[in-house]
Amino acid sequence: MTAYLVNQYPKASHSFIRREIAAMEACGVQVGRFALRSYGWELVDEARQTRAGKNSNHPGSSIAGLVLNLPLAALTRPVALLKALWLMLQSSKRSERNILYDLTDLAEVCVMLG
Repeated sequence: MTAYLVNQYPKASHSFIRREIAAMEACGVQVGRFALRSYGWELVDEARQTRAGKNSNHPGSSIAGLVLNLPLAALTRPVALLKALWLMLQSSKRSERNILYDLTDLAEVCVMLG
């Protein structure tokens, strides 16, 4: 399975992602869609509603959820978390974003695991 982790999905600005997912599915690849936040707008057409039904949404991680699930991941999946942390640190070197954003993203992924 290939997974797409995005802030919101589907969204009008994700046309490239939607086309890529459709092409992968046409080739027989199973695709998981994971959205960290709930939708900020109505899904108006049937195609968007169908895509939304395929999502695994994890709306609005609370601060408590972020703080609790990161240590839980460290206890239950220490090697995977260390690998993810190493990858995050390597990619953060080339990023203009503050590393706190990347750490928050990592913590949100841990919420999805929890």
